[in-house]
Amino acid sequence: MVQLELQAQALEQERQILKQRKDDPTAFQRFGVVERDLRYISARLENAILVEPALQDQHTVLFGAQVKVEDETGEISQFLIVGEDEANIAEYKVSYLSPIARALIGRKVGDSVVWQRPAGNLHLDIIEIHYGK
Repeated sequence: MVQLELQAQALEQERQILKQRKDDPTAFQRFGVVERDLRYISARLENAILVEPALQDQHTVLFGAQVKVEDETGEISQFLIVGEDEANIAEYKVSYLSPIARALIGRKVGDSVVWQRPAGNLHLDIIEIHYGK
């Protein structure tokens, strides 16, 4: 949510600058893009629901969970289930809408899940669930 708020602030600042350059065709075109993006982000912020990870059921995979899994080969991976705007696979942050998160949500330590991937299904065992920082 903080990321969205920062983006909205930056867009609003840019909007104010572009507003003063009405006669510049490039600025006018950019102004339309900034307005559109600002409307989109504002709507996202208005509809966002703040979830406090520490208040989640600590034994069940839910939004905000850091989940450690083991695949059939013994390889261990860890994922943090986040909102769409926070997802970043390089940081192992996956959207709650992603196939891996959908397979994990609602499950508990010891459960096995199937991650349906284009490269083929992968069976995973949940070995740890953590919430918080």
